[in-house]
Formats: sequence, C-alpha cells, structure tokens
Amino acid sequence: MIQHILLIEKLSDKTDNFYQLVKYVESNGDTKHIKISQDDSNIKQLDTYFEKQFKETINIAVKHFDTLKFEKKVKVASVLSSARKSDFEYFTKAEFDFVIFSNEKVIAVYEIDGKEHENEQETIERDKKKQEICNQDNILLFRIKNKDVKNYELIKGKLSKLVS
Repeated sequence: MIQHILLIEKLSDKTDNFYQLVKYVESNGDTKHIKISQDDSNIKQLDTYFEKQFKETINIAVKHFDTLKFEKKVKVASVLSSARKSDFEYFTKAEFDFVIFSNEKVIAVYEIDGKEHENEQETIERDKKKQEICNQDNILLFRIKNKDVKNYELIKGKLSKLVS
C-alpha cells in the first residue's frame, strides 16, 4: 500500500482532484489496491486521462476563434523542419500532445505535464529537446500542468494571445 501512495504522490499535485479523491476514498470508503508498476505505459495511461480533460477544455475554448484548430498526438517530424542528425530518431518518434493551427499553419504546441516532467531526468531531457526544436522553428510551446487542464480561462487566454 505504501508503494501505491508513493506513486500517487509522485504523479499528482496534492491540490488536484485525483489526489483529493484518493485520500477521501482511503479514509471514507472501501478500497481495493491493484498492483501498478512504474513503467512508461502506466504513466502514459495516467497522462491520457489528463490529456482527455485538456482536449475537452480546449475544444470549447478554440470555438471562440474562427481561424484556430487543434490536433492531438501529432508527430514532431510532421510539424517541424529543424532537426539535427543526432536527434533524428527522437524527431521521428516523438509526439506533441496538442498542436494548434491557424489557417493550416502550426502556430503553437501544448504539452500536458505531470510530476514526472519535474522529477524524472529522462523526461526533463526530452522536454528540453522539444523546446529546442520548437525554438528553432519559431513555434510557441506551452506547458500545462495536470492540475490546470480544466482551467478554461487560462487555456482561452493563451489562445487569445496567439491570434492578437
């Protein structure tokens, strides 16, 4: 049980809804613990939950802007032209969580970040690489923390800056 709590604390902000729900159920309800490993597939499943939440929010926000559209899980290579030969494998395999288009042109990228983006060196290095590639192609990269994926005003505000 301690491993489960440590994993939840590693991947969650203590102020977010998921963490609060887990704590409530632990103290007020019946719990069933399932074995969870810390491999990338489980982290990706959790990220997918937050990505779905963000997709719902941005889908509403983007409707306020006639020229803006978005796509989810877009390969880096299909968006950007800058890549060093040393980054080729990463460039062709990596994905952006969300890409924003204005009149069919890429203008921004959104990445949804959990705690692993602050605590795991390998993830931090991948994030730096994405930022560097975006900088080379003059594409804005916005990082949204898991706790902010439903923050409509924040997301709409970032979209507003793109069209002004």
